[in-house]
Amino acid sequence: KAYEQIRKAADEGNAIALYMMAEYFSEGYGVQHINQQKAIAYFKKSYEAGYPVAGYDVAASLPDGSPEQDEIRNHAKDNILELANEEDVFAQTNAAWGYREGYGTAVDHVEAVKWVRKAAEQGFARAQYDLGWMYQYGRGVEQYYVKTAGWYLKAAEQGYAEAQCNLGYMYANGTGVEQSYVKAAEWFLKAAEQGDADAQYHLGVMYRDGTGVERSDEKAAEWYLKAAEQGLADALYPLGFMYEYGDGVEQSDAKALEWYQKAAEQGDADAMVALNRLTLFSW
Repeated sequence: KAYEQIRKAADEGNAIALYMMAEYFSEGYGVQHINQQKAIAYFKKSYEAGYPVAGYDVAASLPDGSPEQDEIRNHAKDNILELANEEDVFAQTNAAWGYREGYGTAVDHVEAVKWVRKAAEQGFARAQYDLGWMYQYGRGVEQYYVKTAGWYLKAAEQGYAEAQCNLGYMYANGTGVEQSYVKAAEWFLKAAEQGDADAQYHLGVMYRDGTGVERSDEKAAEWYLKAAEQGLADALYPLGFMYEYGDGVEQSDAKALEWYQKAAEQGDADAMVALNRLTLFSW
């Protein structure tokens, strides 16, 4: 219901609603399938409609170090801080992003934590995820995996795909939580269904190995394919392997070569060996 109201306001040109639509396409929130191109398009529309907070998101889509990127960040910075002081959670989260990355200022992780915590405590999922990340890597706070998992969980329960995926990692490894492959698979599935490529790949691995789920080469290949079609490097070689040997898919040297080639182009040594083997064998 909230999404439909926000979409309607965005269609009418409301700058903040346009920003929120970008958030939906960026992270799904259990409502929208992830589509980064649409997310960027909405961030641009929001920025053009006068919402300065979208400036950092627009800049992130531009080539690193480009004059246009620097210009947008410098122009947006003061306006973002002003809105952050007015309790705008999107501005608070992006202010934290600016301090963490050093946009127009020295890198200051403590200041970044201050701002992201304000937004996280107001319930903004992206801020909750970011705060969890800072606890995970000890940026501006003491590294504390239990708090990492706690903040990821808050974001994940709101449908935030990246938090769901990272929570899957934590359950798989028993980091900050009691180890459970079953729960890992559950969280990977939630993120994978929203289009998160990393989660799709790891869910494929779990089906391939029968870890936390019933083993199924068919489902492994299905999830590898979804991740590979998004260009995720880790999924390319395993998918080629499954086509070469007909595991969970109809055997096809042609498709195996196709995926091995894509993996080799990204520097995968195993794919290079497989590519040479299949090429030589075809003679």
